[in-house]
Amino acid sequence: MILNHCLTCSRPGIVVFQTNPEFPSLFNFNDFQLKSIYSIPNETKVCTEISQSKSNESWCDHPLPRAKFIIYLERKCLYYVSNVCVPIGLLSGLCLISMSINEDGTRLDTSSRLAITLTLLLTGVAYKFVVADSLPNLSYLTLPDKYIWSCFAFTLAVVLENAVVPSSCGVIKMFMTYIAWNHTWHYVLQLSTSR
Repeated sequence: MILNHCLTCSRPGIVVFQTNPEFPSLFNFNDFQLKSIYSIPNETKVCTEISQSKSNESWCDHPLPRAKFIIYLERKCLYYVSNVCVPIGLLSGLCLISMSINEDGTRLDTSSRLAITLTLLLTGVAYKFVVADSLPNLSYLTLPDKYIWSCFAFTLAVVLENAVVPSSCGVIKMFMTYIAWNHTWHYVLQLSTSR
């Protein structure tokens, strides 16, 4: 990540920006407010670019002197992995508890399974709202965003499995019973007509 700070002087000709290679600018990382999230990969030197603004960017339609200070930062990923990705992953993994069985070997009833998975889904959404401030506000999805959405998709798939499979199993049983009765009656009718 690049941290830019740009200074433009509104008085051309009076102030002149220039670099001093003998005494380069340094970044005081100890006073940096976001040092728990970012680190400096190389050194604390500040890159300086001296240029002029475009004439359409100034109030006087003339190019103005500009100094741009650039600091290269690196995001510490362990913070996001330990505080965002692992908890959301654990919440999604806990959805598999709904697939457990009772002591007598039967599957949990549909309401119990849905209660477990919907509670975990709501907990995940609430946690997403809590950690949303710590994630960068960008117009595109970052890798942690994609991971969080895939965890939500997994949880939603488990919710749908818990809601649809028991009812579809009932429909499948009714359909199979209908086919069996139909086949039986067809066989009975064949026997009665053949005599």
